[in-house]
Amino acid sequence: MGYAVDYKPTRKRTGRKQSPANKTKLRNLRAMVKYALPNIEQRCACSDTITRPELMTLIGLSTKNPAHDLDMQTILSDKSGAGIHARGRVLGLKTYDCRDVAASLKRWCH
Repeated sequence: MGYAVDYKPTRKRTGRKQSPANKTKLRNLRAMVKYALPNIEQRCACSDTITRPELMTLIGLSTKNPAHDLDMQTILSDKSGAGIHARGRVLGLKTYDCRDVAASLKRWCH
């Protein structure tokens, strides 16, 4: 007895899984943001906007290292991060709304 349709196994489900290394990296990034959250809130209390390099230095990422720029993109992304969108640009630097940054990072960490 045979099936009407041949079954061809695919790797769709395995492609969606997160690797242990990525999981550890995301956990470490969350811990860094959680540790820096009081400083970020204090900085955002006195200003409307914050630039990407300022946010990176507050979190503890180097602005010179390209790998840290990718880590920052992971933190800001919609899929696995806090989902923060840029408000605009000032002198070529992306700026973010301080209230949105503080609230989104707090939600993402806790």
